[in-house]
Amino acid sequence: IKATSMNRSKALGFALFIGALTIGLFAQIRAGAPVQRFLSVAVLDFVMERRGQGDEDWASGLADLFEIELQKKGVGTLERRDIRYLISERGLHHHGVVKAEDILQEKLPSVRWLVKGAIRRKDGEQFALTLSVTDPRTGLETASLRAEGAYPQDIFRSLESLAAKVAP
Repeated sequence: IKATSMNRSKALGFALFIGALTIGLFAQIRAGAPVQRFLSVAVLDFVMERRGQGDEDWASGLADLFEIELQKKGVGTLERRDIRYLISERGLHHHGVVKAEDILQEKLPSVRWLVKGAIRRKDGEQFALTLSVTDPRTGLETASLRAEGAYPQDIFRSLESLAAKVAP
């Protein structure tokens, strides 16, 4: 009985969340906001590849910084905490049952591009940052972008440069 009521509570919460997003979309359309700019890009959490024991997590916060760079260029983005909520709704993503792209496309068809990022430590304090831009409708990667430099000096320049390539 408890499991059923918890599932109903989650379902109700999720329905309210989707309803609020829908109302927001219609409010933007009525206000004359360009539809293509509303929720056009979803930036997923970045990961640090091959992180050694005791290594600092260079990926922490990079997705947020990249999203800010996109917004500076006029690109509409989906709120990152909403993305995390959708993906972790049932813990399916972490168990490998479903991909983030599948969840976002089903729940938010107005998302035009998904951006995933990975940073890798190279020699010393050097990094390689790779972005993958995916079309959630097809699941096909449409672009793979890369930047390299010294950490942390070059990270902001690299994010700005990559955001300029993603922005329409």
